[in-house]
Amino acid sequence: MNSIETNKLCAKIGDFELKDIDLQIPEGSIVGLIGRNGAGKTTLFKTLHGSYIKTSGDLKLSGLNYIDNEKEIRTNVAVVYDFFNGNPYAKVKLLRKIYVQSHPNFDLKLFDELIKRFNIDLKKRVSSLSLGMQKKLMLILAISVHPTTLLLDEPLIGIDPIDKQEFINIIQSYMENEKHSIIWSSHQIDDVQKIADYIAFMNEGEIVLFEDKETLLDKYKMITLAENDANSVILINPKSTPFGVQGLVRTKDLGKVAGKHNQASLEQIFVYLCA
Repeated sequence: MNSIETNKLCAKIGDFELKDIDLQIPEGSIVGLIGRNGAGKTTLFKTLHGSYIKTSGDLKLSGLNYIDNEKEIRTNVAVVYDFFNGNPYAKVKLLRKIYVQSHPNFDLKLFDELIKRFNIDLKKRVSSLSLGMQKKLMLILAISVHPTTLLLDEPLIGIDPIDKQEFINIIQSYMENEKHSIIWSSHQIDDVQKIADYIAFMNEGEIVLFEDKETLLDKYKMITLAENDANSVILINPKSTPFGVQGLVRTKDLGKVAGKHNQASLEQIFVYLCA
């Protein structure tokens, strides 16, 4: 089963519009969502979560139609944004109490285990925690309600390598359940490349590419040709460098050119395809 299915999903918020979003995200997968600032990644998350209302198209989560199952879907989808969007002066123990009262599925035992494991002080106010601790707290609160789908919006920005690894450890534990899925939005493309199973490129409110990560990486190489090489016409978005013309080339076209090539990174593929 797919955890998320959209068909021609559209939503308009002010002057910005999501346009004809088609996604089929299998259960048990992590999707890396990549796009420039303003591409629509956060708007897509808020639409999938129900904070924004779609204007047209279809949306299903875990096979359930959103219109007929809004309450159940909202309990099965959790969002972790790049900042704490609650009261920063609340103490962690107060958040714990609020979640117990407001979320019927809240797993108090799991929450307490993770809080202890990652040394988060229940007596501290959120604002007094480091950014890394705040992000781990947001993630722990989210997964303690046992959502089947997690939407992570720039979760690793601004945190140190140790906090980053601990955050990823929590994610890996969450993904041990094969019915769980994640959409991970980030500008830190190296992190996305390491952890994602599928990649989605977003630009100006549209999904312009959705593909299995390994298939996508196999499709492209980076190559440098001499400035006067007639074969440079096959390069995607070529750029002049002190060493010649550099660009992205489809792997299937490598036989047409003679030049030094290297495996293209996910970041290079995004930059050359979407610039």
